Formats: sequence, structure tokens, C-alpha cells
Amino acid sequence: MSSIVFHDGITEIGDNAFFDCKSLKEITIPDSVTKIGRDAFIR
Repeated sequence: MSSIVFHDGITEIGDNAFFDCKSLKEITIPDSVTKIGRDAFIR
């Protein structure tokens, strides 16, 4: 997976949601997201 698009209405991205996802290059996060959990995108 190299890109993620979160759609409007999503409010939270959980802890470790994409932990160790080394191929991830692009993330689109809408304004509706008010919380991004700890280490959500840590490599």
C-alpha cells in the first residue's frame, strides 16, 4: 500500500493504525479528523 485517502466524516485514526507500513508514501487526511493516535504512522 503506497497511499491512503481517508474520506470526510472519519474523526479518528487509531494508535498504531499503519505501524511499520514502509511502503506508505502519501496520506490524505480530511479536516474531520480530530485525533491521530500514538504511533499511527510510525515506521
